[in-house]
Amino acid sequence: MTGVQTCALPICTSGGSTGTTAAATTNPASTSSIADTTTTTINVAATKVQVANASGISGVAKRFTLELQAKGYDTAAAATSTAKLATSRVIYNANDPNAQGVANAVAALFGGIPVEAKAEPVPTKSGSWANGSAVILLIGKDYANKTLAQIAANAGAGTATGNSTANSTPTVTS
Repeated sequence: MTGVQTCALPICTSGGSTGTTAAATTNPASTSSIADTTTTTINVAATKVQVANASGISGVAKRFTLELQAKGYDTAAAATSTAKLATSRVIYNANDPNAQGVANAVAALFGGIPVEAKAEPVPTKSGSWANGSAVILLIGKDYANKTLAQIAANAGAGTATGNSTANSTPTVTS
């Protein structure tokens, strides 16, 4: 599946072309504004994303796996998490050079949920990264009964929310 996503962390939108977003910042000591126009291109199919249900609500991981596939992500089979979480998060294997960028792009789709590097054992029944995967989206109770469209609407298009640590605007391709 081929698609392009433009992310102004933590918000991503899908579309047929790439774009950039400038974030203006103001120095309190002066009246001038500086626009940050750094753009990073991320191939969301560079590593597989596994969605793990950490909510305890049946069918959640499979539903979000299909939604990520529709956005151009390469996904592993849906899984069940060994952890039960109130809030969703993304973990990634720091040994994979593509994992952090893909993890940040996934987190941006979910309103800027937390992202952290994690070594094995990971919180899935297997305890291991799925074959070809270095990113796991752990769906907690906060998003279990929502769609990506609902999550994006609640995040407020164009509004920076969540736990993003990047100031750049990644252009996400698959």
